[in-house]
Amino acid sequence: MRKHFAKIKKVVLNLKFGFPKHWLKFGFSLRFSGFRSWPIWPSDWTGWLRFGILGLIIIYFLVGVGMVWQLRRAKNNFCQESIVADFYPLPAAYVAGEVIWRHNFCQLVKQNDYFYEVTKQAPPGREQLYQEISDLLIEDKILSSQARHYNLEVGWKDVEDTVDKMAEENGGADVLEKMLDETYNTTLHQFKKIVRVQLQREKLEKEIVIQVKARHILIKDEARTKDILQRLQKGDDFNNLAKEFSEDINSRDKNGDLGWFGKGQMVKEFEQAAFATPVGKIYDQLVKTEYGYHIIIVDEKKGQVDKSFNEWLKELKDKTRVWRVL
Repeated sequence: MRKHFAKIKKVVLNLKFGFPKHWLKFGFSLRFSGFRSWPIWPSDWTGWLRFGILGLIIIYFLVGVGMVWQLRRAKNNFCQESIVADFYPLPAAYVAGEVIWRHNFCQLVKQNDYFYEVTKQAPPGREQLYQEISDLLIEDKILSSQARHYNLEVGWKDVEDTVDKMAEENGGADVLEKMLDETYNTTLHQFKKIVRVQLQREKLEKEIVIQVKARHILIKDEARTKDILQRLQKGDDFNNLAKEFSEDINSRDKNGDLGWFGKGQMVKEFEQAAFATPVGKIYDQLVKTEYGYHIIIVDEKKGQVDKSFNEWLKELKDKTRVWRVL
């Protein structure tokens, strides 16, 4: 028996398994005479403790493998999947080397299911819902990476201030917590995480993509608009003329101020003129749109990416390596 065992050992050690030979030699150090000859067999209580912990880890791993195998057999059984995801760190997707955990995915699915049930709205199909939630989590992971890259991460103080304001507008923190529990089956802590993701998206949209801060005078009659443009070119005050002649009731009393806007937020003709105008200058022609004739002055510009936020995000998603495990 020993001779046969020695021959088998010699053959196996000569095979090209891609493992270091000392690993195989370690395996052949076992003897048929009993387990006590195993080199790592515990000799004191600390050894037994390490051995017990190792055993628990192995059991945990094997049970997890069994659960995953069971999930593969019982596809679309979200109840089972949710239970397993609560106990085992299973991935839902990998985004540029970072993990989206299945637990987070299942949590959002449950919140959506609860919302549709409470509000009596017709939910989307399961495949559509899974796709939308996984897309959302992937976008959030990509934007989080970009926030770190540009040093634009949202702090928890900003989140707390936003949630406090929302609580104040809805009758207090207790009322807000009750509403979150009854409508979404979520806690205030979970809600703060969602708020942080939304604030992060808004901050990137405001700071990364190029934006323009502009004022305008809108008049439907072309001849009158030309006359006002000539007066401005001679040195008349833009604010006074905007208050007196602009037909845009939303901006007229604010000196024609439109605030900040990025690409894709205004009609095409207005956008092209505003982004082509240098800071502090009036666009030298009338801009005709479906609303009438505009005179545009650009006050400020900011940002680094010369495209709309959605275009920038789509470009990032196309370039990012994503592996969906779902």
